[in-house]
Amino acid sequence: EIKIGVVDFQRIYSSSDGGKKIEAEMSCQLKAMRNDLQKQKDELDELASRYERESAIMDKGVREEKQRELRIKSNDLQTENKRYEGKMQDLQRSLMSQLRRELGRVIDKVAKEQGYTIVLDSQVVYYRIDAIDLTDQIIPLITAAFVRVD
Repeated sequence: EIKIGVVDFQRIYSSSDGGKKIEAEMSCQLKAMRNDLQKQKDELDELASRYERESAIMDKGVREEKQRELRIKSNDLQTENKRYEGKMQDLQRSLMSQLRRELGRVIDKVAKEQGYTIVLDSQVVYYRIDAIDLTDQIIPLITAAFVRVD
């Protein structure tokens, strides 16, 4: 006899402590990166403002040097922004991979214990009855798994 189950990964992600920890870590990292970028932008804005105020009285050489400095700082800010975006994507991939590995272990355990032949992500299933949804059983188990990981 074939026994099929489904799990709703999105609901597990949003309801389990594992998913909440990922969100908290992402939020913390994002806040730190935004603060750093804002600091750099404020410094650039201050330089630009100072340049605007003083450019009329600067020697041509000094003015060109200040313009070059502004271009460099602007490019540095853009580069740092792209670097942070990549870093956030890497972090998200890493954390999601960790959650999926733990989820795989938990689903494997539940499926074997309850005799399921196959367990699918609910997003790939067009129709199902609620009786085969294992999500509510999985959420506390994945939460417990993440408590052990910490």
